[in-house]
Amino acid sequence: MKLSSRREKFVDEYLLDHNGSRAARAAGYSISGARVTAHRLLTDANVKFAINAKRKILAQKFELRLEDVVYE
Repeated sequence: MKLSSRREKFVDEYLLDHNGSRAARAAGYSISGARVTAHRLLTDANVKFAINAKRKILAQKFELRLEDVVYE
């Protein structure tokens, strides 16, 4: 399922440092309710799916291979 632009922003921000409150604020959610909003978003099935999908993409993109480390 497609996420709203604000939820997509939350996912991207959350993957930077795994700080839900900061990610919620950066995505445009209210400062005073950022902690509660982050909890709500992190328990949402669609948001969790998006986080896991982007984690896999990032892991593949930045994968260090043993051969590369030994070569360096």
